[in-house]
Amino acid sequence: MKCMHIPMNMSRRRIRSFEAEAEVIRSAAKKGNCVIVGRCADAILKDDPDCIGIFLSAPLKTRIQTVMKRYGLDEKETAKTQD
Repeated sequence: MKCMHIPMNMSRRRIRSFEAEAEVIRSAAKKGNCVIVGRCADAILKDDPDCIGIFLSAPLKTRIQTVMKRYGLDEKETAKTQD
């Protein structure tokens, strides 16, 4: 397993879970083309020259409206969740 920075306050259970996820991500990447959304895949595959990282975002107003609609929150509550 490749060495990665793991926060000191992570429980052993969470560390084992992360390591298992990392191994699945590496295995999928070795097999061929794949799309991995989240899961720290960009950090796990940072040394893979064939890895392409893409970050998608939307304007703050759009994100707030989407969250309000999806979760039934008011604008003030929703704005607290966005940075």
